[in-house]
Amino acid sequence: MASEACCTRPVAKADYTAKGEWIEVAGLKTYRTGASTASKAVIFIYDIFGFAPQSLQGADILAGVESEKGDVQVFIPDYLKGYHAQGAWFAPDAAAELVAEKAKFFSSIGNFKDHVEQTRTLVSAISEKYPSVKSFGAIGLCWGAKTVSLVSGPGTPLKAGAEVHPSRVEAKDALDITIPICILASNGEPADEIQKFFENLKTEKYVETFADQHHGWMGARANLKDERNKEEYERGYGIVIDFFHKHL
Repeated sequence: MASEACCTRPVAKADYTAKGEWIEVAGLKTYRTGASTASKAVIFIYDIFGFAPQSLQGADILAGVESEKGDVQVFIPDYLKGYHAQGAWFAPDAAAELVAEKAKFFSSIGNFKDHVEQTRTLVSAISEKYPSVKSFGAIGLCWGAKTVSLVSGPGTPLKAGAEVHPSRVEAKDALDITIPICILASNGEPADEIQKFFENLKTEKYVETFADQHHGWMGARANLKDERNKEEYERGYGIVIDFFHKHL
């Protein structure tokens, strides 16, 4: 299901200090990284754990802050407004109140129509604040990938999208997508639904399953002290860099 891609290999670090800045965009706390004069922008929709160090590093990699590909600035807005998932909720022996809080959280984040409108608002706000930006893409991790699917239909302000270890995958969403899409799946997503999604895409696409990687290997659950995870984290972001370089 994968297609050919000539991808660079960015270098990830287990102990990492983010290189960007914290700003406010459209009323949301936002991590911004990359040259403020760049003509391309990527909205990075984090996974349910929010501003994880692994995601901030991913944004820095996409922005090319330590390479010569610094023609993109990346924005991670706080879509969930501080209400992020907590690791303790997922412990096998989690107390009843933690299980209840987890259930409440998942029931509250599923209004993707609002997230789609939020993305459109962010594009307008970023364009006003950074007038050098002429084209937009979006990357979504886990929960964020669903929003990328839904905002990529007719009339989208985006030129390309990327979805990484996507959750809530529905093949029917692909039928409405009108822009190039990159899908990087893990061994934790339903393979049959990923395949149907791939088949339904009518635009240019790159789809690959990282069969030995867990759900979250490029986001908050990335273990960059594990050499294989680190290697595939780097390769994954390299694929996304090349995809956006081609389509933005």
